[in-house]
Amino acid sequence: MTEDFTPTDDEIELYNLVSEYLQRPDVAAIPYRQRHLMILIYRKILASSSFAIARTLQSLVDNIQRQIEGLEPESIEELVKDVDGYEEEKEEINKGEDEDNTEEENEKEEIARKKFAESINKNAKGDALLVALDKALKHANEMGWNEKAVVFTESRRTQEYLLRLLSNNKYQDRITVFNGTNDGSIATRAYTIWKKERTRYEGEGILSRDAVIREALIHEFKDHSKILIATEAGAEGINLQFCNIVINYDLPWNPQRAMTFEDRQKSRKDIHKLEKEYSHLADKISMEKKRLFEEKDNEMKKLENKLKIKMLKSCIAKAWWKME
Repeated sequence: MTEDFTPTDDEIELYNLVSEYLQRPDVAAIPYRQRHLMILIYRKILASSSFAIARTLQSLVDNIQRQIEGLEPESIEELVKDVDGYEEEKEEINKGEDEDNTEEENEKEEIARKKFAESINKNAKGDALLVALDKALKHANEMGWNEKAVVFTESRRTQEYLLRLLSNNKYQDRITVFNGTNDGSIATRAYTIWKKERTRYEGEGILSRDAVIREALIHEFKDHSKILIATEAGAEGINLQFCNIVINYDLPWNPQRAMTFEDRQKSRKDIHKLEKEYSHLADKISMEKKRLFEEKDNEMKKLENKLKIKMLKSCIAKAWWKME
């Protein structure tokens, strides 16, 4: 299912402003040797949400200021620290040496872009998510599935925005958040619940804190909350087979990751199909057992009745013989 949306005028203007900036032949805030890859990443952040790109623009402003002051610019990893799932890209980014840029950027222009991004407090894609989520959960209810949904995003800033958005729209305290750091109040809440409700978990003393928190967050989502908002880190190594709904708020830019998402969704559909077939087969077996039991029960009753009649006839015959 795809939920269409139309960006607002402010979102379109922001996209044009950032695109115009990224299309400049030389951008001082972006090291020359990593320019192509970094522009691709920034475009993905821009497509994620205005909240994600606002933080990135602030990082670029800070980087320009550092260069003006004669300091070393921030590393590329620092510029994209709010984005999960770029480990492979970061390795490629770190290859090679940077070359000097000749353009002298206007820091005021960059600050203006950043402030404009921060002024946008409503995203059309977020509103579309609310509509899609309601439709998906309603369908799950009609199908008799667990009413649970995973929402994937590539930006922790967008994740924070979605948490606020969904909390303000009837899902408050029914949301679990999962990302590369897994810290904050929700992680603490999940751990408290998990520690109280677990019956037996031998690995707690062996596993690292991160592994235990991951376990606790999935436990909370499975038994208590309705929505899991996960970044790219949430796509790796966790079992979400109990969840029937996957929403890709941000499509992965890497084709291999996109195929992984598609395969995961197909796998869930296959599992649900198998579960349905198994349930149908179990019902047939149960009905067949019941039918056979009833047949045998009826046969036993008939035999019992025949035996009773035979015994009764025998008693009558004996009584008749004695009377003679």
